[in-house]
Amino acid sequence: MSIFDRLLQLNPNQIPLEDFFTEIFTFVLENEQSFFLSFLTHFKITEAIEPIATIWTQQTYKALDYHFSDSRPDICIEINNASHNELIFVESKIGSSEGYDQLKRYAEQLDQLNHFGKKKLVYITRDHENKDENKIFAGCNNEDELYFIQIRWYEIYNFLSTYYKQTDSEDILIRETLNFMEEHNMATNNCFNTIDILALTNFRKVQQMMDETIYGIVSDKFETEIGKVSQRASCLTQLRDFNRYVCVRYNQNYRFNVLLGYWIDTKNITSYPSYGICLEVSPTCEQRKEIIEFMNELAGQSDGWETVNHNSSKSWARVMKLSKIDTILGLENHIQLIQNNYIDLLNEVTSFKETYPDLPWE
Repeated sequence: MSIFDRLLQLNPNQIPLEDFFTEIFTFVLENEQSFFLSFLTHFKITEAIEPIATIWTQQTYKALDYHFSDSRPDICIEINNASHNELIFVESKIGSSEGYDQLKRYAEQLDQLNHFGKKKLVYITRDHENKDENKIFAGCNNEDELYFIQIRWYEIYNFLSTYYKQTDSEDILIRETLNFMEEHNMATNNCFNTIDILALTNFRKVQQMMDETIYGIVSDKFETEIGKVSQRASCLTQLRDFNRYVCVRYNQNYRFNVLLGYWIDTKNITSYPSYGICLEVSPTCEQRKEIIEFMNELAGQSDGWETVNHNSSKSWARVMKLSKIDTILGLENHIQLIQNNYIDLLNEVTSFKETYPDLPWE
């Protein structure tokens, strides 16, 4: 585990992954000037000869009259040399997707900054996102001064890794940055390995077994005791976006939810998945305080329940009861064992619902 990942996990306020890595990557660029300039040139972010590059993070640009919010790109880079100057906004995504009209707002902000000769918007993502430059620049008046560049994090990982090897560097900062990128799937390349092939070959069978344990007698009880649950197809969406294969009961406009199914640690391929149940409350839920008090009481009185993110007002707070799947590998009929576990967990939640009827269960 990289030192950065340890720091991220120890942070009681749960800094968002993207913000955390933005500061790491910016620090690398600031302190490795040769790599910084090579990075700008290699990805065609600038064509300036012998540029002077200045970099900073999280600057807020006041909303334009027709914007619904301020704009705060992850990274800003100013390029200067004898002939021209440039301003570059960089937005990073690691697992999440673009906010509403986010890139369009950034482009329009750049369009208003007339004292720069060239203005560029760089969008770096871990996952594939196909963006239409024409739509992003649709509201801009000076499109000939604007440029859109899309990069994947694995491309930057490969470039940084090559730089690290070619310079024969012992720089612990770069090494730990590469480790952190590997841990968070930013080093994904275009080649299948043996583990990938095995996962692909067996996925359908594993999916059928997971569906067997979640749906049928378990989902029937879930709907009878707690409420209607999400459709099977949504499990794949949950897997893609959150590394969990779960059905969900959404309460109070998606702000207080009950999830049941499997959680997968994709950072560690040797780690066994967990199965169980989770109650979560959003940062915007009106009864968040009361729900967190209930969650803390639940974790304090009942065996196996653990709280997550209760010290961060900006994060989803959770209480979970999970078991590692390796605990049943030596037993028979895994499907029935997991179904029985789920039913026991649903009985616990039903009891909590009866004890705390004023919470937004509907």
